[in-house]
Amino acid sequence: INSGTTSINVSGLAPPGVLDFGSSTFQNTGSLYLYSTSPGVSSVTISGNSLINQGIISTVLPSTLDIAGAISSLSLVLNATNFIVNHGQISSSGNLTAIAGTAIVNALPAGVTGPAPVMSAAGDLNLLAANITNSAGILSALNNINVSTTFASNLNIYNVNGVVQAVNAINIRDQAFAGKFNTSITGGDVLAQVLNLNTGDGIADISVARLTPELSIYCGEALINASN
Repeated sequence: INSGTTSINVSGLAPPGVLDFGSSTFQNTGSLYLYSTSPGVSSVTISGNSLINQGIISTVLPSTLDIAGAISSLSLVLNATNFIVNHGQISSSGNLTAIAGTAIVNALPAGVTGPAPVMSAAGDLNLLAANITNSAGILSALNNINVSTTFASNLNIYNVNGVVQAVNAINIRDQAFAGKFNTSITGGDVLAQVLNLNTGDGIADISVARLTPELSIYCGEALINASN
């Protein structure tokens, strides 16, 4: 558990760029800032059984933390065997990738009020899990949001009161996907220049508040409803 304000030069880790908690759960209630002073270490991975963030995990350094030689873009990978839960802020100055065996949750705990959680990346934001819950913000400032599963399965995105927004495209699965698995997006805003969704021969079920006006959908059956 990290409960204070901690900064780590990930290029000095062994192996470089890896924080591996094995079968343990990593819980952060403080502020964890990660940086690299080596151009050869442009990504950091935090892995464990489950990852729970109630504070800040970021490769975006605050102005109060002046690190000589820190590279400007450091990608962040979160890799959990079980689940990833974010009640705070997770941000990357490069790409942000979250991989979970069961679920990714970006939301405040039930009954709790406070600042809305945020998962954000300057570059691509990649989510890999069969079940994704977002009641806050999932944002790519300069590029795409890419969503898929860690294995062939249905994909459920519960986005009630949430915003999923990319400056370019939101890509749900990739063009090579050919299975018969369903994809559902429920609630909230899904905003980008284009939504590319491929669910093979399965059902694409989209029912949201606001939806990007350009859609490219490959599926066996499409059910689309947007309030805007």
